[in-house]
Parts: sequence; structure tokens; C-alpha cells
Amino acid sequence: MSRRPEQTIAFRAYYNGTDLLGVATIEMPEVSYITETISGSGVAGEYESPALGMTQSMTAKLSWISQTKNFYKLLDSTLQPLLELRASVQMEDEATGIRKAVPLLVTLLAHTKTSPLGSLETGKKHGNETEMEVLRLQVELTTELERARRSQAALSANLAQRSMLRAQRMDLHGRIVGTMGMGMAAAAPAAPGRPAQDGQGGSGRPDGSRRAGAG
Repeated sequence: MSRRPEQTIAFRAYYNGTDLLGVATIEMPEVSYITETISGSGVAGEYESPALGMTQSMTAKLSWISQTKNFYKLLDSTLQPLLELRASVQMEDEATGIRKAVPLLVTLLAHTKTSPLGSLETGKKHGNETEMEVLRLQVELTTELERARRSQAALSANLAQRSMLRAQRMDLHGRIVGTMGMGMAAAAPAAPGRPAQDGQGGSGRPDGSRRAGAG
């Protein structure tokens, strides 16, 4: 299934993934690789070769319409500088023409470099801009998030079912053991009784009679 991305239809900025920072627009970082000029034998002239995994300084800019109190956490350099930018991207299925909103998650580990507090004016936005030095950038889009969520939900359901079956087996085992114990107790022979003793006779005969003695 081929989907064509069309536009961003919703967007929010969070601190540590849970605390809403405010209403803003963001200028995403520009990824520029560190390069080295390659020239010499076998090279007709020279060219710039990007170093694998080596990037130049990356900067993100957030322009604020308004902020919540969590915005000021960005100014505290002792806190973890983790931002999550959550957006919904409208995509169209090229085969059916059906449009669908899919999630876009951008995670930034970034330190604040400059952040004026903006201005206060009736009926106006704050108008300040926060510039941040990006140390880590991670982007997750559409089916990857959906597939991960489905896998996690399936795993949780499987674990819950296994726990339920384990509890049912333990309960059944307990019932079987209890039933066997009751059956064994019922089938066991009764203990033999002692013969009755005559309170007046001491012969110990069952009928209590005495043997006639001679003379």
C-alpha cells in the first residue's frame, strides 16, 4: 500500500514526552555532514566526501505563540533537555484515494542556547524564539509507530492470556488434589473395634459367661 504525504494537520511540543510546552512553530534542524576534500592520484580534480555518522552542529528554533509553565524548564540546564514533537500527517492512499492521519514523532535531545521571554501585549502573541543546540535527533513516521503499537498490544494480550491460563491450571490442580484426598479418605477401611467387656465378669469372654470350675 503506497501512501502519499500531503500536509501536517496537528502539532504539539512536549517536555519529556508528557508536559505541554505551549503553542509554537518549529524550524527543524539542518543535517550537514562533516566533509573532507579528496584529491590525488586516480581522482580527476577533487570532491567533498561526507564522513559517515559525523555531523556539524545542528540547531532547532521554536517560535512561540504562547507558553505554559513547563516552557521555563527549558531554561534550567540541570534538567534533562528532552523534547518530543508530536504531529499528525495527512496521507492519501494512491490506490483507493482514502485519506488517513498518521503519527509523526520527532525526539530532540537539545540544550537551550538563547531564549528571550518575548513581549506582553493585549491581543498579541508572545513572539519569542528559542534556539537550541541539538545533540540527538530521532524521527519516527507512520507505519513504524503503528506496527510497534500493534506488536506491543499483541504481546500484552498474550502475556495476560498466559497468566490467566496459568491461574486456571493451578486452580484445577488444586481441585483435583482435593478430590483425590477426599476419595482416599472415604475408601480407607475402618479401624477394628475392641471387644465389649462385662462389667461384672472378669473372664474376658465375649458373652460375659464364666466357665464352670471343678468342685
